[in-house]
Amino acid sequence: MICNIKEYDCWFQRRAEVPCARLLGSVGLLEQSLILENAAAELSALLTKNFAVLSAAAEGKDAGTLIGTIPVLNERLGLELPCTKTEGFVIRISDTRIIIAGQDETGALYGVYRFLALLALGKISVGTEIIDAPATPFRSLTHWDSISGDVIRGYAGRSLFYKNGRVDYDEQRVIDYARLLASIGINRLAIGGIFGPGPGELLITEAMLPDVARLAALFRPFGVKLLLNAKFSAPYTLGKLPTADPLDASVIDWWKERADLIYRYIPDLAGFVVKADSEMEPGPFDYGRNHAEGANAVAAALAPHGGELVWRCFVYNCVQDWRDQSIDRARAAYDMFKPLDGEFADNVLLQVKFGPYDFQVLEPVSPLFGALSKTRYTLELQVTQEYTGQQIDLCYLPYKWEQILDFDTHHDPRSTRSTMFPEVNMPILTVTTSYAGVGPETVENAVTKLLESQLVNLSGLSSISSVSSQESSTITLTFDYGSDLDAKANDVRDRIDLVRNRLPNDAGSPLIRQYNPNSTPTLRVAVQGGSTLRELLIAGTIAGVSAIPNVGLDHNWTGHPLVQANLYGYGRLCWDPRLSAELIAREWSALTFVDAGVADTVSELLLRSYPAYEKYNAPFGVCFMVTPAGHYGPNIEGYEFSPWGTYHRAGRFAIGIDRTSSGTGYVTQYAPENAAFFGDPATCPEQLILFFHRLRYDYVMKNNKTLLQNIYNTHFEGYDEVKQMLEMWKGLKDRLDEHTYSPVLARFERQLANAREWRDQINTYFWRKTGIADAQGRNIYE
Repeated sequence: MICNIKEYDCWFQRRAEVPCARLLGSVGLLEQSLILENAAAELSALLTKNFAVLSAAAEGKDAGTLIGTIPVLNERLGLELPCTKTEGFVIRISDTRIIIAGQDETGALYGVYRFLALLALGKISVGTEIIDAPATPFRSLTHWDSISGDVIRGYAGRSLFYKNGRVDYDEQRVIDYARLLASIGINRLAIGGIFGPGPGELLITEAMLPDVARLAALFRPFGVKLLLNAKFSAPYTLGKLPTADPLDASVIDWWKERADLIYRYIPDLAGFVVKADSEMEPGPFDYGRNHAEGANAVAAALAPHGGELVWRCFVYNCVQDWRDQSIDRARAAYDMFKPLDGEFADNVLLQVKFGPYDFQVLEPVSPLFGALSKTRYTLELQVTQEYTGQQIDLCYLPYKWEQILDFDTHHDPRSTRSTMFPEVNMPILTVTTSYAGVGPETVENAVTKLLESQLVNLSGLSSISSVSSQESSTITLTFDYGSDLDAKANDVRDRIDLVRNRLPNDAGSPLIRQYNPNSTPTLRVAVQGGSTLRELLIAGTIAGVSAIPNVGLDHNWTGHPLVQANLYGYGRLCWDPRLSAELIAREWSALTFVDAGVADTVSELLLRSYPAYEKYNAPFGVCFMVTPAGHYGPNIEGYEFSPWGTYHRAGRFAIGIDRTSSGTGYVTQYAPENAAFFGDPATCPEQLILFFHRLRYDYVMKNNKTLLQNIYNTHFEGYDEVKQMLEMWKGLKDRLDEHTYSPVLARFERQLANAREWRDQINTYFWRKTGIADAQGRNIYE
């Protein structure tokens, strides 16, 4: 059987008949609003398109499926639907009615899309009740589109919004994009370029605001509010003032007048995004002001309208002298913004990149996370694959994001240890239990707590942690060094057997797995305590998540159809940071590829892709060994003597930057536990060891092989793993339609060529530097 997919429809693919069709034949509302009416229309339209269920509008109480807000439904129908957080929802299914209720109207819309996803996954049945809500209120994407229609770091065609210097778009395409965003819970969208002149200036002019207002109106029924990328220099460039000094009274008045004008056109504008003093962009430093002074002046203009200012923290010296080793670009964000903690206005959100550099394949989590205690801030990710294969190479980013969320900042007394890239020789077991059709809270109460109570006192257990997510519980057990894991697995099985009959009937059997250090280069572990990025997001300490999307006018939205999984995964993790990368991969694959066998292969490809990419890329935390400007493919010294501050300083005997207290001191920006952890080569995660330390090539790593030999080995392994991925895709030839199979095959073939270039250029470079041959005698080029 051939699996035909419509790539334009992404994760909304046509299905066979579904349960509850009788109840889905009529959809009703008890209240009217723009978003609720759209929710009902979306449900009816997608039931017909994707499930062949003819659905018609019905009068309120007579409908088989009822959509509304929880307060109104409880009042008018005498229900007792539980309250959830803002934008949360309840789905309740009985043999007489389906209810999809939101805490507010946007929550009801999100409930509709989740219901449709669960219906497609076969997880809807009579008796199902799901209560869910987003972990964080700010879930944003920021477009880097030029007014010309080009997309900065875009690898999927031209801009959705601009053409030839003006706002120009396909209205239906924008509506379809709004649907995709709402279906994964995105509620903010920033438009306008952040680099150089362009829409970041022009969109806030009266000439263009009517066009922007019409665009905002297309997103409004989907609960997506616009942000505008604004230029710090606008009072000077647009207002023709002699200055953009944020403390100048005329500048303050200009921003206020401009905000008043914009909000007359777009009353629900979410606010502005500003990039200042970064990569040649003007900013407060031009006037001797700090970033709090610069941000607060703009924020004050937005405050009366309820708008927020997203202020990017990607600020560093980009005209460094490579000879000067006293400057460390990695220090910049912390050095600049930590001293200003508490000085920013309440409606300012600092946007902090996940790492101290720039979306590298391997770099540590920024020390600003957890250190900012008096300022609202967001986590910034990159969905577009600037440094991770540019949507030519398959590279499943939620795998990396899960590691980032697991990082323990240690800025909380409950924290016990650092967990990003834990040591691979730790004896670890995981216990995973599925529980279809229920939310994280039910999973936690019905499964996780029960099993943890039985496992917490196991002999030799050094730590226990858990993640309760939508439909899944994962408990991680770390034992003392030297423990016999086979024996420990038997102990775990015996403990679980004692309470197995107390698990819900619909829950799956707990699966006990032993961590295999050869399966992936990095272990992802959730921890106890309150200071992992995941926990800081859930607690509201981190106010939200922002990212640069990976979409354009290509028919399949993302260039490479499989990397639609990155956009989907971003939204799902913003909504619930407790979800695992594996669960998201399998969910997306099942929604996109109706054939279960194809979906299994695709999800396996996704999960293999980041570890493989990591292996054939720059080694062990070295950054920026890429082609300058374009950033695709290797150029080992392309940035080495540039002003950008991205050096690895490879010599004949050693490589890496000493960022310990005796070097640049970057490591001291972390909490003391992490400073000690990263600062000692014996405990520093080996995936990052050259980011923090300068080491000789004969440094012996934990597998008893030298650093140089590990560089050789990982690059051969990475290439071989891509070769295996290519063969896995070829195995789907007779199960996929040609228009899906062939373009992806071509991209895998390009990825294999890219992996070969990385392998051969990296290995040859170090062979030439050191004169030390590969111990296995493999071919390295002279």
